[in-house]
Amino acid sequence: MPGEEKRQRLIEAATQVMYQQGTHRTTLADVAQASGVPLGNVYYYFKTKDALVEAVIKARLQEIRDNLHALETLPDPWQRLKALAGIGRSFRDQLMSYGCPYATLCLELEKEETPLAQSSSELFALQVDWAEKQFRQLDFGDEARDLAVDLLANMQGIYLLLQSLRSPEMFERKLTRLEKWLDDLAASHQAALP
Repeated sequence: MPGEEKRQRLIEAATQVMYQQGTHRTTLADVAQASGVPLGNVYYYFKTKDALVEAVIKARLQEIRDNLHALETLPDPWQRLKALAGIGRSFRDQLMSYGCPYATLCLELEKEETPLAQSSSELFALQVDWAEKQFRQLDFGDEARDLAVDLLANMQGIYLLLQSLRSPEMFERKLTRLEKWLDDLAASHQAALP
């Protein structure tokens, strides 16, 4: 197996294992087992667990970038924001079992007070910045940042409640309500335009 392919397998395995059992509880041996790569080889690619966690953060950032790039194909900012609001539907069962992959990673690293916490905060900064850009394209001006934060905060609250209450029905109602909030915001914004 070529070196880069092996490294990528380790990152993919670490991403999944750390999501399911947390970064703190995940060992390099767990990652070696999940990836099918011998433990000695893990140390060749990642000298420390922190180096592997950093690679997982980068992989999650790329995942977010890819998702946001896909949303950019939608014709207008309202549709993009609404698609972002509903994106959790595609991984509802994972959210219910393990929570949001970005939030759980950020929260765990923040508790450990490592330099990785700063890196992981980019997972949400990237999403907020993208949503703010959409609201700015809709001429919300100074309110754009707050609206972007409101959107992400609502999404994260819904994900947390899904994991805690294990109610897919509630999850769907709350996502529908969040999408309606965007529809109402769009309607009132359109009405206010000259």
